[in-house]
Amino acid sequence: MLPLLEAYRFADLSGRCGVCQQTLEGTALTVCVNCSAAYHPECWEYNGRRCAVFGCVKDPFPKRALPPPQRHVDVFNPIVLTGFAVVVASLLLLIWHRFSQL
Repeated sequence: MLPLLEAYRFADLSGRCGVCQQTLEGTALTVCVNCSAAYHPECWEYNGRRCAVFGCVKDPFPKRALPPPQRHVDVFNPIVLTGFAVVVASLLLLIWHRFSQL
């Protein structure tokens, strides 16, 4: 198993911590070995010893389950509209035929 972090001491680093967004001023830092993002050791522990960079391979984000597919009739589908039109025309023809016999 590869180590998830490396400790370095930088004297002239002027970046920001990926967790607390405070400046990194020559303190002992924890660095992700995959993407080289630097963190304060306390911030690394606070974040569960995981990288805070989105998409870092060392911290795969959990996949959410897809919702179940919705079953519904697409009313604006041409085939469905044609079916509705045929039903309405049949009903109108039936009503006209019934009333024309009176």
